[in-house]
Amino acid sequence: MLLPLVALLLLRLVFWFATFPNPDEAYYWLWGQHPAFSYYDHPPLQAWVQGLGTAVFGRSAFTLRLPNLISNGVFFYTYYQITRYLYGEKDRYSFWLVMTLVLTSPLYFLFLALAWHDHLLITLSLVSAYLFIRFLDAYLRDGKGQNWRLYGAAVTIGLAGLCKYTAVFVALGFAATVVCDQRLRPLLRDRRIYLAGAIATSAILPIVLWNYTNDFQSFRYYFDRSINTSGFRFQFAEPLKFFLFSVLMLSPVNCWAIFQVLKRRQKVEV
Repeated sequence: MLLPLVALLLLRLVFWFATFPNPDEAYYWLWGQHPAFSYYDHPPLQAWVQGLGTAVFGRSAFTLRLPNLISNGVFFYTYYQITRYLYGEKDRYSFWLVMTLVLTSPLYFLFLALAWHDHLLITLSLVSAYLFIRFLDAYLRDGKGQNWRLYGAAVTIGLAGLCKYTAVFVALGFAATVVCDQRLRPLLRDRRIYLAGAIATSAILPIVLWNYTNDFQSFRYYFDRSINTSGFRFQFAEPLKFFLFSVLMLSPVNCWAIFQVLKRRQKVEV
């Protein structure tokens, strides 16, 4: 498995540093040359990163996609920690398998290889979820949990919110986990949870300030786009097309692996 994995990594490096930027990459890079608290159709973190990179390293494909190299390193290191946590420190196969599945997925290629907002969103959300789950597991064992994991999860999900607004769904997933699991509901009386929520929320203050001074243009843009029902009609073939497209984007191999895991539904002791 190691040789194909090395080949996939080399292909990714060639793409990062040898291919011309696509229009969206150039668009977000341009934002970085005009720093602001936020922007019309996206939060600001990607623009800030691009602006800082250009100021330090100059203009090049290397500079444009260097943040992807760093975020991919953090992404795979987090998965390395996850596989060790789930399957033991001596297990290596699971980690190599995860890397192979990710690198062969068209969906992950788009979101991790291109200098869009998504590579930061996915990486920060993964780190946050890992830290939060470790906190909850420790809480179930000793009734306390480690503060640094909880607050680390809050910081990283807050930063994810500075990447894309969809990070809110990850945060809602955290809240739903606590509310729906009877063993975790005592956390609703724990002040640490509310402090963590305040930390995560404070990270998006730049977005709120920008919208306040710009007639809430970002919020109106997404709200109008989400609820516009003019000309609505249900097309029965569209759900099937969406499903097939999703299978192709995630990759049939990954979908098969997910199906096998769901079919077994084996409880993992940690």
